[in-house]
Amino acid sequence: MKPLPRRFSPIRVLLPVVLLGALAGAVAFGLQDEKAPVRVVAIADETAGEFDPVSIPERYPVALGSVGSARVAGAPPLQYPFLCESTRSGLGQPRVDNRRGHGVAVYAERADGERTERIVGFSRDCGVATRVDYYYKPVGAAHFLPWTPAVRDVELIAHGARRVPFIVRVERGTLNRFLYAIAVLADPGEDPAAPDGRYWNRRLVYLFGGGVGIGRRQGRLSLSKVLDRNLEILAQGYALATSTGNHTSNHYNIGLAGDTALRVKRQFVARYGAPLHTIGLGGSGGGLQQYLFAQNLPGLIDGAIAQYAYPDMVTQTIHVLDCELLEYYFDVAAADPAYWRDHGRRREVGGLNTLEGAANRYAALYPPNFLLQGRWPRLPTGASECVQGWRGLTPLVLNPRFTPLARHYADEVVAAVNWTYWDDLVSIYGRDASGHARRTWDNVGVQYGLQALRSGAISVDAFLDLNARIGGWKPAAQMAPERLWRPFDEVLPLWLSMWGAHNMERAAGRGHRRGVSQRAGVHGVSGHSGDRCPP
Repeated sequence: MKPLPRRFSPIRVLLPVVLLGALAGAVAFGLQDEKAPVRVVAIADETAGEFDPVSIPERYPVALGSVGSARVAGAPPLQYPFLCESTRSGLGQPRVDNRRGHGVAVYAERADGERTERIVGFSRDCGVATRVDYYYKPVGAAHFLPWTPAVRDVELIAHGARRVPFIVRVERGTLNRFLYAIAVLADPGEDPAAPDGRYWNRRLVYLFGGGVGIGRRQGRLSLSKVLDRNLEILAQGYALATSTGNHTSNHYNIGLAGDTALRVKRQFVARYGAPLHTIGLGGSGGGLQQYLFAQNLPGLIDGAIAQYAYPDMVTQTIHVLDCELLEYYFDVAAADPAYWRDHGRRREVGGLNTLEGAANRYAALYPPNFLLQGRWPRLPTGASECVQGWRGLTPLVLNPRFTPLARHYADEVVAAVNWTYWDDLVSIYGRDASGHARRTWDNVGVQYGLQALRSGAISVDAFLDLNARIGGWKPAAQMAPERLWRPFDEVLPLWLSMWGAHNMERAAGRGHRRGVSQRAGVHGVSGHSGDRCPP
């Protein structure tokens, strides 16, 4: 692909694709936020004192109206800043735990519950009072609604030889600063603080969630995901328990996740008694948690239904960070990008599936990003798992100067934090000389496409060019923010650094023509006759 002539103005071609590109940018980062988001205004200081004395050994059950402990002896260290999301979860503002400006502001409320503009304090640990509500399934509906004594359309379900109203007791609160929920088929005439569990079948299902998050947030607790998605489980009498601390979309600190799940189960047992068994249920990062907890935390779960899981996040970062290097090489950096429009070749090199002619979910982002790389704009001719499954994770996991939640933190807070997967676990990985967390990923010595070369899927020249040009990622201290243009306020960002090329380290001598001596260094590779290679 020839570079653009110097007189070419990218702006003239960029404008027609702004709308579509903005939509694709929103898909990449999920940046549609509330109009008036909660903001962390300052980072809390562990040594500052004058905080709510909700700490020390946790006693179970946490009583209705009380707040679960945030700081317990022996628990993993607390992380700040920490974004409170109880309001987004329908649980109201968090409790005030300091007046030093640490965390999110808490506002006075009118008698009708509407928030005023008067700040009454701040919350750094995001505690909310433990509460109980009852929800019912309407006849013929596929969702739950809040129950009141006036409700008349409650569906009846079989319970042994009887038919009982499909009403569920839902307990919510905070444990370990995360939001938890416990849901059990119940009679609303019971004492909410001392449920009798008459319809419980003595078995517990713990729900684990997936996704990729890098911490510093409480996470949103969705009742529809807890109740509506598990209608049949609840109808059979199983109890459900979950926590936002067990959704890897919020963080990937498995030690913290395990500690949180233990607390939630203790709360359940103190309220209902020990279950006959506890079954884990969840996919992706939710499956990963089940594997590790079954191995490392005996008694937390007795069985696991782990769906589309994988070993750990460390090995996930290999795909996350290799993928964009490869995609940028295939699309832009290669001596002959047209050679790599054959998605079969891409599949042989990357090891992940590709499909010629498939709809690419980020197609609208390609034209403006090609322009900014000095190339004629064009649309992709297919898609790969690198794009469909991994795109957007590179800046999220790797770039310390980027967070999709920036609107929820004051500018000085954003600037003070290193927003990476490794920095979320800096207490485990330690710091490098620059103060950033040490990474587990590197590609020094990696021969990209070696198996594809041996099989004859790519040529020797393609193999040499790939490894000469692919480069790597800059050290964390040298990385720059993502390039996001927001022509429509904060709602639809146009992602102008799709591959992250501005944070790549390009190989020295890029564009240097390979000579006979370089080609002669590839000996005896299967599929290339006449060459011999030492074992």
